[in-house]
Amino acid sequence: MNKDYVPLARKYAIAYLNAFGNTLNQKAVSEIALIGDFFEHNRSVLFFLKLPAKFNRVKVHIIKRLREQLPMSEHLTKLIDLLLSQQRLFMLPTVCASIKEVFDEKNGIIHARLESSHPLDEKQIAILKNYFEQLTGTKIEAQPVVKPSLIAGVRLQADTVLWEYSVAKQLRNAERLLSNGD
Repeated sequence: MNKDYVPLARKYAIAYLNAFGNTLNQKAVSEIALIGDFFEHNRSVLFFLKLPAKFNRVKVHIIKRLREQLPMSEHLTKLIDLLLSQQRLFMLPTVCASIKEVFDEKNGIIHARLESSHPLDEKQIAILKNYFEQLTGTKIEAQPVVKPSLIAGVRLQADTVLWEYSVAKQLRNAERLLSNGD
């Protein structure tokens, strides 16, 4: 994602969600993010989409072919047409990522890392997610990560949330208490 275009991409995302937000759900927004990821990881396509206006016929042809290959809603097609008409189609990956971010913010969804000292099965992840959702009053989308340095325990970390119950934390607390006793 190009950081220079984030403020403008966020404005496009807000406008998109104001226009179509009532017809979108989490699945649709995740598909938009996946299409943004596709463009982010296929820079050669973006190169052609950055061509000057005199190459709009080539761009339209590329977009037509992509629409045949990728699952795009009518609403996303309208966004692509808008960005194309404003010579900003190269911003599509950033706009798609911003749509997901703004949608999640409006719907109280937090993306977090769920670190554990050992691998967790789906049932354990669901129990922990439920606990954290009740604790924070938000919906949690957790990315499980195995982190042996926790020794034993779990840790949930997001931009606005940090919760840990582990032996590593207890050792850090003990070390802090002992070092303050000098």
